[in-house]
Amino acid sequence: IEFLLPDSTKGWLNSGAKLKYPSEFSSHRKVELVGEAYFEVKHLDNSDFMVGVKDMNIRVLGTKFNVSAYSNEAFTDVVLKEGKVEVKGTSTDFKQILNPDEKISFNRETTDLKVNKVDADLYAAWTNGYLVLDNEPLEQAAKKMERWYGAEITITDEKLKNFRFKATFKDEPLEEVLRYISMTTPLTYKIESRDQDNNGIVKKKQIIISLKQ
Repeated sequence: IEFLLPDSTKGWLNSGAKLKYPSEFSSHRKVELVGEAYFEVKHLDNSDFMVGVKDMNIRVLGTKFNVSAYSNEAFTDVVLKEGKVEVKGTSTDFKQILNPDEKISFNRETTDLKVNKVDADLYAAWTNGYLVLDNEPLEQAAKKMERWYGAEITITDEKLKNFRFKATFKDEPLEEVLRYISMTTPLTYKIESRDQDNNGIVKKKQIIISLKQ
């Protein structure tokens, strides 16, 4: 979903994300995000812009960056495409300046903090309809696929959760993505039949992923 803020900052919200902001900004512009969003912040003299998420505040002047901060996932990630941002922890004490093509990743379960060089374009590709799996564990990739396809994915074997994948998909159905992953990983998957609830609403597609025997 594309959005335009009162200060002419524009961006995109990914599936399941929520953005809270005032109808008018003061000189201190702040929005609250749950989920994933890509921002192209409008530069205004003497006015900073801040994105608040569960674990950190991201302060910018004028820049392009991606934030992923879903409440049901362990990691909060910020990837900078242009400009410069300051990331300051709220649940844990840290402060980090990011430069273009850098990613900061905070694990709220272990409180580990990592900064890596990345290709920032990959992390903004979802705004153009690309599903990008950038060398991430299956458990994390499954969360991304759940949001992308409106499905529920269960991984039955712990060792499978750490297998990593690197691939980019455009307009591919979920079954094709699963088929590709199963070609490179010792797993099998089963797509359950979709039942209706008591209100006649069809439930989300259920996927069971298991270790290949």
